[in-house]
Amino acid sequence: IANKCLYISNELWPCMPNPMIHGEHWIKFNPLEPYNLKSILDLIVQDDITIQKISQDGFDYAIKYHSSKARMEYIINTIKEHS
Repeated sequence: IANKCLYISNELWPCMPNPMIHGEHWIKFNPLEPYNLKSILDLIVQDDITIQKISQDGFDYAIKYHSSKARMEYIINTIKEHS
């Protein structure tokens, strides 16, 4: 994501604050369904504009919510809220 590549994964850590959204920021891959991989590859080949948008949106979202600075701000704000 940090270099604006399309992020494809079988799962994201569900407890993460501000989780990324499948289809907007990344593409979910189910390794138990081979057809799923084919449909992802077809999308990559046939719809470059959508792939570029998901890649860019994932990058922007990661910078906004998952950079080191954003994570530290989240931790500090959470501590302040519970103090």
